[in-house]
Amino acid sequence: MKYFGFLIVVSLISIFSISNAQIVIGNENDNLKNTKKVKPSRIQDGKTSVFFLANISQTSRTLIENKQPFGDSLGFRADENALNKWSFGIGLRNQLNGRLFWEGGISLLRNGERYDYNAIDSAFSYKTSYSYIGMPVKLSFQYGKKISLFANAGLIPQIYFDYKKEERWKTTEGNEDVQTINVKEGYPPNSFALSALFNIGISIKMQEKWSLFIMPEYRVQLNSTYNEYDKYIHKAKAIGLSFGLYRNL
Repeated sequence: MKYFGFLIVVSLISIFSISNAQIVIGNENDNLKNTKKVKPSRIQDGKTSVFFLANISQTSRTLIENKQPFGDSLGFRADENALNKWSFGIGLRNQLNGRLFWEGGISLLRNGERYDYNAIDSAFSYKTSYSYIGMPVKLSFQYGKKISLFANAGLIPQIYFDYKKEERWKTTEGNEDVQTINVKEGYPPNSFALSALFNIGISIKMQEKWSLFIMPEYRVQLNSTYNEYDKYIHKAKAIGLSFGLYRNL
């Protein structure tokens, strides 16, 4: 994908150079008469760029009982709440035409949930985190140059990377303890996930090659985190803010 972007840039530069090359024949006045003003290509202004981003989101999930005979009541899991998680990504952005771009890259995506129970003489809580390696592919519509407004939509194929659950409890005797469960393989049962992604945002050109961007983001998982025989159907969702840098190549 990266090399594809470089080839596009090299091709555009070559085309631009050839289109501006002229063979000088005749006197100076003839050359002036035959010279036409060539409008600069919009592609030359957008071309190809790399980007680096960080994202902070309030992540949660939809959780429903699976169909019988596998399903079971949600129990205390019905009281799980949202959990703030950081995600990160890098990628490549290329201009398709005047205002339409595509983006592709790789990212570390995190989502999770939390549960808190407090009584007069005891307490129990946990935080659950799921980590994935994602490969987002998006289409982007952009308007403006130095200050640009844009809207993105796309899909993120995700491969399961890590599961972590941190439990804390306090007994009636006043004892407190912490337990961390970390699983690299075998959980969640479905190692592949697919999410839809939507952004709106603004980018500001800081220098000739660098631009700063910031964009609210909504992400929703389209398939279940668990397999078809699990007790529940679990789909992650996140709403948050992404920010980072574009660098033109």
